[in-house]
Amino acid sequence: DSIFGRNTVHLKEFSPSRLVSGDVVQDFASEIGVAPLQDDQIIRDNESLSLEAAAILYVQRKMGQGFVQGFEGAHAANSSFIARLARIGRRKLAFSTQMLAPILEKQRDDIAWIEDRLGHPFSEPGAAHRDAIDSLDDLVDIAMGQFDAVQELLGDAALKDGPANIET
Repeated sequence: DSIFGRNTVHLKEFSPSRLVSGDVVQDFASEIGVAPLQDDQIIRDNESLSLEAAAILYVQRKMGQGFVQGFEGAHAANSSFIARLARIGRRKLAFSTQMLAPILEKQRDDIAWIEDRLGHPFSEPGAAHRDAIDSLDDLVDIAMGQFDAVQELLGDAALKDGPANIET
């Protein structure tokens, strides 16, 4: 607002009920005046990971080698890794209200500013999701439960250093 001016900055809540056709790409196309787009003009490249895949990624980043970096092609290697992980799981990643409450409280002033700029409060989240996680330990437990799926994904590479186990 201070750099571009309040009248030229448009905020929009990321909520399907508030987006053109419930789609963020169609909504953006409408905002910039190129809508509607045909389905074959939309490339979906940053879809969300399943709960299981996100849990494995969390554990790999925290307890494994982490985000690979420092060499040419590191970004592509990370993207490829995440694309392979995306094949695992079907459950939706969701955080419990208990886990989000302290984060939302800490950001209360910014949230109030955004809601004021939007002209309405954020949409209510609705009923708690059945798979909502309560802690980061939940993510570790879910990741450890994906042993067979990771084994299948790795194939012969899983046996490189002998039979795999949960720790490896």
